[in-house]
Amino acid sequence: MRASHGVGNRHRTDVRFLPVRDDVIKALCDKYGYTPLTLPADAFKGQNYTVKTIGCHTTLLGLKNIPVDVAYGVTKAVCENKDTLAKAHAGLKEFEPQVSWRPDKIGMDLHPGSAKFYKEKGWMK
Repeated sequence: MRASHGVGNRHRTDVRFLPVRDDVIKALCDKYGYTPLTLPADAFKGQNYTVKTIGCHTTLLGLKNIPVDVAYGVTKAVCENKDTLAKAHAGLKEFEPQVSWRPDKIGMDLHPGSAKFYKEKGWMK
C-alpha cells in the first residue's frame, strides 16, 4: 500500500514507507541522537501498516537575539495549543510541553524567553 501525500489536487505523490533494520536504528540512535520510532498504521493516508524507523524531536529554532518577549510568546502559543497543533500535524501528537525544554529533547541552549515561560509554568527550575 502506498500513502498519498500532496497539496490539493495539483501535486500528488505516492509514498511507500520502508522499515529500517534494528542494527541501523541502533547505530543512528547511538551516534546521532535519534530515537527509535514505530510509525503506527494509518499515520498517513493509505499507509495501513506499521513501520519501524527512527524519529527526532521537533525543535523550533530561533536566533539568540530574538527579543525575550517574542520568544516567550511563541513558546507560550506552541505549548498552550498542543491539541490544535496535533490536529494539524499528526507528528505533534506526542509533543509534551511539560518536558519539551529538557536538554535531551532539544540538544542546545534554550532561549531566555522560552526558559521564562517554562519556569513560570513550574515545569523547569
